[in-house]
Amino acid sequence: GAAADPVSSNRAREQAGALYQRSLGWLLRNTVETRRQAVRALEEATLLDPGNATYELALGRAYYTCGFLKRARQRFERVAQLQPGDAAGHAGLGLAWRRDWLKYLDRRSLDGAVEQLTTAARLDSGSTDAWLTLAPLLVEQGDLAGALRAAFRALRSDSGRSEARLAVAQALYRSGLVHEADSVF
Repeated sequence: GAAADPVSSNRAREQAGALYQRSLGWLLRNTVETRRQAVRALEEATLLDPGNATYELALGRAYYTCGFLKRARQRFERVAQLQPGDAAGHAGLGLAWRRDWLKYLDRRSLDGAVEQLTTAARLDSGSTDAWLTLAPLLVEQGDLAGALRAAFRALRSDSGRSEARLAVAQALYRSGLVHEADSVF
């Protein structure tokens, strides 16, 4: 009994790893059918190795890509619980809440998106994507100073990225700094 547990546990982890690797290939193909295959494989991998945040994150991202927002949020929440100091789960949650807000215009979804993306950006200050996604959401909340800070952080983290310049220009414009925005545009 007890001697078989480590062997079966190792076998389950190896099987989960193989399923994860296969799912990555299916996700790269990015068709409806290959996404379904990837989701099934990742669901099985998370059952075989339930504490593995990498598999949970991949499943959350796959659900998000498929438009299964509630399931995606649940997986991203699990990642954030398993690895609270890692930005990826919070960023995924922020994106899921943002998509929910865009669909339903529910203020709680906007607030959830801002909260999670702020956490992700704080945990990984060099994450241009987190700052870029956060800036217009802060504008929507009426936090123009926060939007400017986020936009400038995006620009600082990747000065060559045109989206970062656009975020700065938009935040400046929305803040009433039209001349400065024009210079950036």
